[in-house]
Amino acid sequence: MSMGLADAEPLSALRAVPAVEPVDAPVTAPPTADTPPAPMKLLLVARDAGWLQGCRSALEVFGPAVDVQVADNGYVALLMVGRDAPDLLVTTLELPGMDGLDMLRTLERCDVLPRLEVIALLPSTDLPAGLAQSLPGGVQVLYQPVSPEALAIRAGRCLLQRQAATQGAHHE
Repeated sequence: MSMGLADAEPLSALRAVPAVEPVDAPVTAPPTADTPPAPMKLLLVARDAGWLQGCRSALEVFGPAVDVQVADNGYVALLMVGRDAPDLLVTTLELPGMDGLDMLRTLERCDVLPRLEVIALLPSTDLPAGLAQSLPGGVQVLYQPVSPEALAIRAGRCLLQRQAATQGAHHE
């Protein structure tokens, strides 16, 4: 199977490209008390579209303070995290294609996981021995079923902690 690389020119055949002077980035003022904080980015990963929609509805109480994104499989979630890492990642482990455990292990290898707050939703019945212990370090566990309202409460706690940390940083 060709990846299209055989037709590429060798590195020695590439022409030198003149260096471009970097453009100065616009100077932005630091946030003030009048500036609303950036929304907390929340990524929900589950294959159950009804549950995802219920969670979106339950999280609407936070208005623009929470930006909710959803993915229905581990591959899409990895792409979304790579594009714009969320503040909070909530995932089930039973996902089509790449399961949630493999997704979390991939994030751990990419050094993204330590910067995220992660909640893994584990099945409460027929839990394979050692499944919770096989999760990467720092991942919080909730046992299913988890109602959208319970998830909204957990997200609200994360939002309050984030806001408190942001306000503490502004007062220093």
